[in-house]
Amino acid sequence: MQEELTECELVVMKVIWHSDEALSIQEIAARINHDYKKDWRVQTVSTFLSRAVKKEYLCMKRQGRLFYYYPLVSEEEYGKRE
Repeated sequence: MQEELTECELVVMKVIWHSDEALSIQEIAARINHDYKKDWRVQTVSTFLSRAVKKEYLCMKRQGRLFYYYPLVSEEEYGKRE
């Protein structure tokens, strides 16, 4: 059984679930700040991303100097668990 996501981790996951492509930390932070009216720094977003990776909701892949994040659990799957 996977650990539950916190409210902040869930915001990060929603941005990733609602994207058609893998996103970098900078893209995720920009979308959170725009769509959710937050004022989160990249470092803050990075913390929530690494927690979601540890909990096995996300996968991180390096492309050049950037890391991109992919969901391992779909929004539908997560909804069924909750």
